[in-house]
Amino acid sequence: MSGTVLGLDIGGTKIAAGLVDADGEVTGLTSAATPIEGGQPAIVAGVLRLAQEVRRDTAIDAVGVGTAGVVDPLTQIVSSATDVLPGWRGADLAAPLSESLGVPVTVINDVHAHGLGEAHFGAGRGRRSVLVVAAGTGIGGAIVVDGHLMTGESGAAGHIGHVSVPQAAGMVCSCGRTGHVEAIASGAAMARNYQAAAVLDRPLAAAEIVRLVSVDDRAREVVTSAGFALGVSVGGLVNTLNPSVVVVTGGLAGSPQIWWDSVRGGFAETVLPALAQTPIVAGGVTDAAGVIGAAYAARQGAQPC
Repeated sequence: MSGTVLGLDIGGTKIAAGLVDADGEVTGLTSAATPIEGGQPAIVAGVLRLAQEVRRDTAIDAVGVGTAGVVDPLTQIVSSATDVLPGWRGADLAAPLSESLGVPVTVINDVHAHGLGEAHFGAGRGRRSVLVVAAGTGIGGAIVVDGHLMTGESGAAGHIGHVSVPQAAGMVCSCGRTGHVEAIASGAAMARNYQAAAVLDRPLAAAEIVRLVSVDDRAREVVTSAGFALGVSVGGLVNTLNPSVVVVTGGLAGSPQIWWDSVRGGFAETVLPALAQTPIVAGGVTDAAGVIGAAYAARQGAQPC
């Protein structure tokens, strides 16, 4: 498939869309806030509106969708989801998009889409094996080996946010369990933990908190603790997977150096000496990786392993 593909990236904060060519070049990239208050019907309607807006009169060959939640590789329906998108379990995006746009639709997990984007067109390009860590509203991951996405038996591979770390002991994760790294290292957790420490009347977004690290001791503690815990989990994953490179993407990848230093500090505490030189780098196509990767999946038929 060599023509234009419409890529969509659905997360807990925003829905992004763009037109992607075979070289991974994006045009018409735009986004809209995810209408989570309206639940599944409102989110699906928002996706359809944005897709039509971006396509306009452009001829497209297919649509690729990356969405939060576990996507069943056979049915392409969201088989489970956390509170990042309330009520998202059971969402069917392929059918309404195909009916609306008249082309085939491929649906995969959003972080899997980010992984494909980074592995083929970003910071992992040319590497044999790529571990992508998506640090944003939640914490996700993707593993791409020899160009192929590892989805796992039921499509759930890469849920690194639900790896336990000692720094998160007793903290409640978005999945309802305690002790998972997402409960301390995600943007949502940082906002919650800062609000509790500062006794604020209103929550601050993670982006606001990271901007305060040079003037606010509480913000610095929240940000460094989050980064260190994430690094601890990455070290354990590198010990298990031995990837060529770790690519960090998502909103928190734009955090100041103190966060990156903390991530690398946690990594150093956990990683085996033989693997300590594994590079940890920022994503190369951070703003559009999910859109590009979703389009790539549609172009290739996903080709999971």
